[in-house]
Amino acid sequence: MKKSLPISLINAMFIFGLFASLAVAAVGIKNESEIAGSWLLESAAAKLGGPKVSRGETWIIGNGQLEKTGLIMARSGTYDVPPVPIKIESGKMLVPVIGRPGKFTEFEVIEKNADSMVLYAKSEGYLFFKQK
Repeated sequence: MKKSLPISLINAMFIFGLFASLAVAAVGIKNESEIAGSWLLESAAAKLGGPKVSRGETWIIGNGQLEKTGLIMARSGTYDVPPVPIKIESGKMLVPVIGRPGKFTEFEVIEKNADSMVLYAKSEGYLFFKQK
């Protein structure tokens, strides 16, 4: 007599396979020099393949700091953020959360080549950059 797998086990295997295929592997950062430079943040998205929101700010990474310029104000115009110290730990870029001592936003590099980069942070979503 032929035995079959219980339906619940088949469903569990299907769901696991679905989530495994959606997982995005991050590229670990060994040191700051791998991401240093001036980057134009072109767009952001909640999901990697989801709709993108246009952005236009510049991130300057170097000398242990991150400086953001050209951030869009709610009503009109732009503003700059003074440089903040960054750390590279466990393959991630840690950026301090202003006003929250000891709290950091952890950015993972999802994709990187000579002229583009995709970063991911839980609080920010996916950020799509072009080298300036």
